[in-house]
Formats: sequence, C-alpha cells, structure tokens
Amino acid sequence: NPYSSSSNNLDCIDPAGNNIHIKDCTLNCGDDNVAVKGPSSNVLVEDCYFGTGHGASVGSITDTVVTNVTFRNIRMNGTDNGCRIKTASGYSGGSVSDILFENITMDFVGHPLVIDGSYSSAAADVSLTGSDSAKIFNVAFVDITSTNSVKEVDLQCDSSEPCNNVTLRNVDL
Repeated sequence: NPYSSSSNNLDCIDPAGNNIHIKDCTLNCGDDNVAVKGPSSNVLVEDCYFGTGHGASVGSITDTVVTNVTFRNIRMNGTDNGCRIKTASGYSGGSVSDILFENITMDFVGHPLVIDGSYSSAAADVSLTGSDSAKIFNVAFVDITSTNSVKEVDLQCDSSEPCNNVTLRNVDL
C-alpha cells in the first residue's frame, strides 16, 4: 500500500497470536510497518528493512496481553516513528510486557523511541470498557542508533498506569 493520505490504517503486517517469526522483509506503507496486536506472545521480527511507514509498533488497542516481543536487527529509513508502544486509555485488563527493541539503526526517523500510554486515533471506532490503561512493563531499548531525527525520545506513560522497568542501554540518538 502506498504512502499517501489515502492509505491510513493500512499496516504492512499486523501479527496477532503465538510463536510468530517475521524475517527478511522490506516494508514500505502508509501506516505501521509491523504492528503487533493482542493477544500475542513469542513474536520475533528480525533482519528487516522499514522504509516509509510508522515503524515497529506494539499496539495500539491493547485490552489483551502482548508479551515477549522482540524487534531485532531492523534498519529504518524515513519512517514517522521508530520503536513504538502505543496503548489507549479506557481499556481494562491489558498488558504489554517483555518487549525488546535491539540492534536498530534509523535515519531520518521522526520519533525514534516512543511509548504512548494514552494513544488515541480518530480512525479507531471503539467502545471503551474501563478507566484504566494497559500495564506497560519490562521494556528494553538496546543498541539503538538514530541520525537526523525530529525528536529523540517520547515516553508518555498514562498517569493512571505508570510504566515500570523501562531500560535504555547503548542508545545513541
């Protein structure tokens, strides 16, 4: 799907489930290059190139459990976002945990590292089930390099459900 105003909400790959392996892909699109949805566990995305799009995402609507997700050896050039977790307020019972973004190189990426605990999308037509947000914990950004970015880090956990155990190690933005 082309990168244009008419390609909103057309992710390249939207995996949901268990024991998923995505490898050696070149992805250009008008929305998330890869968006891991819930419920999901044991997801590995590796050795990929992301061009136009919104980057490597977990979420957005996470009223279920997403756990043990790794994005590894990814090269991004020109994506709006890089490594991103997005959960919407108003959902109960969800959690995002044990997420690893490792060995990621980015150039001309708008926002390389993002956690958005109060994500909202005008395109989302959902019925909120509670006042809480998904729990976000055990997240690691390791061996990350980004050049020519607009904004380096945007970590905004929801005030009703703070993020826990977020690690940045060997990050050069």
